[in-house]
Amino acid sequence: MKRSISLMLTLLMLLSSCGSQTAETQSGGQNAPAETQSGVETAPAETVPEETIPEETELTPDLPDVTYDGEKLNVLTRIGSWAYDVSDVFSEELTGEVWNDAIFNRNLKLEETYKIELVEHQNSQPSIAFQNDVMGGLHTYELVAEMMKDMMPLALENYCLDWNDLSHVNTEDPWFDACIKRDLSVGGKLFAMAGAITLQPSFLSRCLFFSKGIMQDYNITPPYDLVREGKWTIDRMIEMVEMVSEDKNGDGVYNADDVLGLLKETPNFFLIGAGILYTGVDENGIPVPTINNERTIAAIDKVRELMNIPNSTIHYVDAASGRDMTGYAHLYSFVRSVYFADEHFLFTQIDPGGTAEFIDMERGFGVLPNPKLDEEQEAYYHMIDEWSCAWYIPSDTVTLEKTDILFTAWNYMSLPVVDAFYEKTLKLKRADAPEDSEMLDIVRQNPRYEISLIFDLGIANIVTDAFEHDNFASTYARKIKAAEKMIDKKFGHLVD
Repeated sequence: MKRSISLMLTLLMLLSSCGSQTAETQSGGQNAPAETQSGVETAPAETVPEETIPEETELTPDLPDVTYDGEKLNVLTRIGSWAYDVSDVFSEELTGEVWNDAIFNRNLKLEETYKIELVEHQNSQPSIAFQNDVMGGLHTYELVAEMMKDMMPLALENYCLDWNDLSHVNTEDPWFDACIKRDLSVGGKLFAMAGAITLQPSFLSRCLFFSKGIMQDYNITPPYDLVREGKWTIDRMIEMVEMVSEDKNGDGVYNADDVLGLLKETPNFFLIGAGILYTGVDENGIPVPTINNERTIAAIDKVRELMNIPNSTIHYVDAASGRDMTGYAHLYSFVRSVYFADEHFLFTQIDPGGTAEFIDMERGFGVLPNPKLDEEQEAYYHMIDEWSCAWYIPSDTVTLEKTDILFTAWNYMSLPVVDAFYEKTLKLKRADAPEDSEMLDIVRQNPRYEISLIFDLGIANIVTDAFEHDNFASTYARKIKAAEKMIDKKFGHLVD
């Protein structure tokens, strides 16, 4: 099974790429080398001379030649929870839609190659079903796709297997996500896994989308060149947001009926985009707070300024207030589908999947990475939603070798599915301008999992409280002991 090296490099980039990602320095300076969350400096990637790259190369997992005589692979997935449903693992039939059909054909190939039957068990609360199954010793599920925030407490109570115990799953392979091991390893263990089978969780990293129509109306130049030059910063975004403030109906109230600069949600995505890491790890791999520094304070101040521009910004909740949302899964989908799509907001910050809610905008939408704090910041960063789904294996599994082999093969066979979404669906059908495709590739380059949010350690609460009350020092002093106790309570047993 040979692939051209150019195609594989493209797919590598489409999956979470961690090779060039380093954390911004947490000392307050801008140019010092920074440590990743694993505590190891990341060296710049070496450039391979073009003449040394072979035209073709074998990139396949090293798996034994086995079949399973019709055995089932039982997979528990989340359904019925709006934004975080796992909807790209199974497909019931061929429909002619390129992404759906790629999923269907991939699963059929896995079943035929290994003589297995893939069985999906859907549940609106997979973590509860999973916990009950393990407690009862039922061994119903071999793989679980569930929200990270719901599963990590169970993982710390020994319900989930350490992925490091598997022989064939290797996050350095392009069909897996290297970032999840870098960011979510604790005490030398890795309880969650991500790869190409489902676009979650890397799919749910937030970036910026903008109304090309509003940019045109206000004579704002789309900042593609600023992004390319490394000059797309929060200050530049503030300038644009401030320009867009129109009381369209003249009632003296600025809401979703008007035209505003920013439809906003949580500050966390902007703060991570500004190069802030809430959490690192110590020599034992145990989380430690890394927020008490000048850069964090500067980022909080700047993001607060952006998100609170009078008469130019509005929160999703306020935009939806008092409105009939019948027929929409949740208020976020409602506001994007109705008001962002109808050119009421210049910017909003969502994941690439959200584009399905406004693909019919008359004058179109554009894509941008999250802005940097300053031009000295090394890269554009994008935080993966802590509620997104990752993969888990029950700690009492009795089919580990089979699961190891099939999970690895399934991810490898999923590379064309990734291509079907990003290259054929998202870039060609939704964001069809070359500049926006380029921006999407930049967004994919530096994703981050924030361990303090996923494990609910209280460190992010310090940041958000400081953001809301404009006093970082006193907030930190008041809350840090509780966060440290929470860390010890959750992770202390890993180093005993």
